[in-house]
Amino acid sequence: MDWQSGSEFMDNLEGLLIMMAYMAIASIIFFIAGLIYHLFHPQTRYSLPASTNFTSAFNPTTTFSQIQPSVVYHGASYQNAFEIFRTGLWLVGAGHSEIWMTSDFRIACNYAGNNGAIVEFSVASSVYLNNPAQNVFTYNIPNARPGQEYYKIPGITPVAVYDPQGNRLA
Repeated sequence: MDWQSGSEFMDNLEGLLIMMAYMAIASIIFFIAGLIYHLFHPQTRYSLPASTNFTSAFNPTTTFSQIQPSVVYHGASYQNAFEIFRTGLWLVGAGHSEIWMTSDFRIACNYAGNNGAIVEFSVASSVYLNNPAQNVFTYNIPNARPGQEYYKIPGITPVAVYDPQGNRLA
C-alpha cells in the first residue's frame, strides 16, 4: 500500500464518518418528531363552540388506589351529560387541562346535582388515567384550551346515562 492509497483510505474514512454523522442527526430528528406526534396523538381536537364548562371532582385529602377502573362516571348538567353521551366529546373545564371522572357513582352524583345526570364510560386498558385521589381519575389533555375546544378520547367510550337515583336514561 503506497502513500496515495493511504490518503484515499483516509478520504473514504472521513466521508464515511460524515455520512454516519448525518444519519445520526436524521435519526434524532425522526425520534423527536415521533415523540412529539405521540404526545399529542392520544386525543382528537374538535373546534366547536363551547356551551358550558364541566365541573371537577377532586378531594386532595383522600388517599388513592393504584388500580385503574374499566368503568368510570362523570357527573354533569342534564344537557351536558346527554351531549357527552351522544357525541363522545369532552369540554375541558375552566382552569383545567384534564378530563375528570370517578369510579364511584355517588361522587359523580354529587357533581351532577339533583337536576343533572351521570354518564357511564367504558375505559380501554390501553388508556392511561391519572389517579390524584381515591376513586378520582383524570385524563390529561396536553395544551388544552379550557372552555374553547372539545376533545374525543379514543378508548373512553360513553355507555349509558343515569339520573342521580341510578335510573338509566339512555
